[in-house]
Amino acid sequence: MTVGVGGSTAEAELAAMNNMRGDVPPIGVDERLRRIARAQAIMREKGIDALYLDVSSSMTYFTGLKFRRTERMHSAVLPAKGEIVYVSPAFEVEKLRTMIAFGEDRGLGGGRGSDRCCHRGRARARLSLRHHRRR
Repeated sequence: MTVGVGGSTAEAELAAMNNMRGDVPPIGVDERLRRIARAQAIMREKGIDALYLDVSSSMTYFTGLKFRRTERMHSAVLPAKGEIVYVSPAFEVEKLRTMIAFGEDRGLGGGRGSDRCCHRGRARARLSLRHHRRR
């Protein structure tokens, strides 16, 4: 038997660990909608028309979605007023629909769905982008 630092073994220390989450429930739709409402209020106050969320912790914070960075564009646009809009390649829309709990989806790629997404709303808007470096 190998005795580690402090006279204990890794197995004994791991067995003695308690669940640190306890009975804390996972973050639900109601909390995410409150986060969105707060962000929208701040955006209106600051004169920002929309917030672009790429595949990052910001998207997870507001939507609960977790995507890996790939060559496929997955994102969301949070307008200062109205529902969040999800953007993804057209062939990924069905998968996206199974993952979202609120908001509306828009497919990108050839076809009318991309025109509807890209030309909807005002031609000019103030958009807030969160810069995220790829590792």
